[in-house]
Amino acid sequence: ICGNHDVEKRSTNKYNSIDTLLRDYSYVERITEPKEFMISNLKCLFVPWICKDNELKTFELLESTSAKVVFGHLELSGFTLFPGLIQAHGMSSEKFKKFDRVFSGHYHTQSDDGRIFYLGNPCQMFWSDVDDVRGFHFKADSYFWNRF
Repeated sequence: ICGNHDVEKRSTNKYNSIDTLLRDYSYVERITEPKEFMISNLKCLFVPWICKDNELKTFELLESTSAKVVFGHLELSGFTLFPGLIQAHGMSSEKFKKFDRVFSGHYHTQSDDGRIFYLGNPCQMFWSDVDDVRGFHFKADSYFWNRF
């Protein structure tokens, strides 16, 4: 999923490192525009960095999709950006209220409101990250998917 650090300009995802580095791997799905996928009989919506070029398409798809789960690289207000700092600006989480679960990158620290989950970085990057829980997330079994 294309994120803000993968793009040359904040206004477009057209020029990005995801396409540049992974275009030769046919088994890797590069997501630079919002797309729906079926995963184990569960419709999921994948949302890359929302920018001027894709925001209309993204917002239309958020309204029209029947997906119950979103995976994205979102900048939502009210979540922990990194230890000690709550993001005061960004998009309202109201745009995602119809979804059962939303999983996002972008913020370095894990946080959630019970429905929207920021997964955080896999490792510490700055001194401010000391003692902040980091790691990877794995689908250990079908429990999660069977709930939908």
